[in-house]
Formats: sequence, structure tokens, C-alpha cells
Amino acid sequence: MRYWRISRDMNSRARVDHQKILPATLVSGKHPNMKLSIALFVFVSSPLALATSTSDVLASITVISNSLNTFSAAINQGLSIPTSAVINDGNALTNALNQGGQVISAFTNPSSLSMADAQTIVNAIEPLVPAFQSMATAWNNNAQIYKTIQGLTLQMFSLADNMEIGFDSFGGGINDLIVPLGGEVAAQAFLFPVNAGSAIDSVSNTYFQLLETGS
Repeated sequence: MRYWRISRDMNSRARVDHQKILPATLVSGKHPNMKLSIALFVFVSSPLALATSTSDVLASITVISNSLNTFSAAINQGLSIPTSAVINDGNALTNALNQGGQVISAFTNPSSLSMADAQTIVNAIEPLVPAFQSMATAWNNNAQIYKTIQGLTLQMFSLADNMEIGFDSFGGGINDLIVPLGGEVAAQAFLFPVNAGSAIDSVSNTYFQLLETGS
């Protein structure tokens, strides 16, 4: 079991308790539009099964980086832009993370990954750590202004929670792909989901606490 998995288990209380306050359709996943959403997701993501090389992984990292920059810019504008735009940009980042995880899981032959290619991937993800941390800081700082809009705290919590799940897929995929190689590159890959993932986790905890206290 990776440290990342262990550290996430420490926050299991939030994963259980928040079900008491969320609408039943959100908790159970039995939303009336779920079948349509699943169908669209399968349609959009099916080409990812063609991923066969390091270049596919690098391309997915580029998409994540661009989506992260866009979302961070939206977060930093606070209430000067429509909150719906912020949510949309956050959903785009979540989708990019989910798709990145799928690209990595579809890697044709992980055992063929060279140390040089692994280092290239690690070099590409390392700038994401401070970017995620900066985004999380701004998102947490906005909690007090976002809570002034009815229903927005719940939306922000749901967004952060979904983003965390998407990051699990992507960051865990990076671990599974590179850590078995050993050496310094493995250590770098191992720390990536711990450092970047904890930033997203801090956001979901912030907004969960607001929901829990009703403040």
C-alpha cells in the first residue's frame, strides 16, 4: 500500500460523514441524468484506449497543466467572474485528471518504459506540485466569500471531492508506472501525488468543515 493511499485513509471521516448532509442523489450516485452522463463519458473517453507511448502520457500532462492554469486564474478572480465559470473550469480540470489516469492505465507495456522516458514524465509533472498548492491556497482563501452565495459551499465541496478522486487516478497511475523502476526517479514519482494530492485534499476538508458547521 502506498503512503498516498494510507494518508488518504486518515481523512476517511470526511468521506463518511459528508453523506449525512448531501442530497441522496449526490450520495448514492443515482442521479436521474446518470445514465446519460455515463454514456457521454464512455463516448468521450473511448479514444484513450489507443494510448501506447510516453508521448500520450506527456500530452495528457500538458492538458492537465493547461486546465490547472485556467482554473487557478478563475479562482484568483474571486467573485469578479460568475461562479458558474469557476465551476466549469474546475470540472474541466477534473475531467483532465480522470482522462490522464486513463491514459496511464492504458499504457501498452509499462515494463518497456525506459528510465530516460520515466525521468521525462517526472520532469513534466514536477511543476504541477507548486501549481496545485498555489491553486489550493487561493481556493481555501476564497471559502469565506464563496460561502456568502447560497448553495456554493456545497458545489465547491463536491467539485473539490471529485477533483480529488480524479487526482487519485492520475497520481496513482504515475506511481504505478514509474515507482517500480526504482532509483531517484521512483522517489520523485512517489512524492508527486503526496505533495500535490494533499493540496486538493485540504480544499475538500475546508469546504466540508463549512458544511458541517453550517457557517
